[in-house]
Amino acid sequence: KTCQTRPLQQPHARIAQCKTQHGSADDIQQSLHVIDAMLAPFATVREWVDLTDSSRVSFLVGEGGAKARQLVQRTHCHCAFSKLDAKPGVELEGCLEDIEHAKAWITEQLALFDKQNVTIQLPELALPILLNNRGQQIQQIQRSTHTHITINKSLLQCTIRGKEGDVKSAESQLRETLASITTVSLPLSKYVRGAFFGAKGQHIEEI
Repeated sequence: KTCQTRPLQQPHARIAQCKTQHGSADDIQQSLHVIDAMLAPFATVREWVDLTDSSRVSFLVGEGGAKARQLVQRTHCHCAFSKLDAKPGVELEGCLEDIEHAKAWITEQLALFDKQNVTIQLPELALPILLNNRGQQIQQIQRSTHTHITINKSLLQCTIRGKEGDVKSAESQLRETLASITTVSLPLSKYVRGAFFGAKGQHIEEI
């Protein structure tokens, strides 16, 4: 009879670090195939998970990397999040089971992100109205709802961040304000729109 020792490359708490085979050469080869099949689920693999934008990457990383560390601790899966100037996403590394757990955790967190972050498309005339007097109207909504509101002038988008209930309240107030605006389409590029509106919407007020 022959004897062969097979080192196990992937350490795992439920599997010994080595296995000694005794028997004929054919029996040993057959046993090795069985062992390889048993170890396949524990092999280290990498998988890339796409994210919609950098804001979701920042949310999953968390303040000071707190959420990223939580991901590693809960799923035993290593993660490498994309940089700001790269394609948004995260690379996961671990066994298949750990990666599936990590993806489930990411899906759960992104659902929470959608509840705590709302983006509203703005009509063009909303900018001077919302930003007039140093954004007094936006500041009032923020104070009353305990949310944080940012406006992207180039994309004509308003983003509300906060707790789920507060975000809903702020969105309701903002949409009520926007409903009172009569919208028109201005054939202006984003580069000349600011000059057309004037400082603090002065030109719009004159119209």
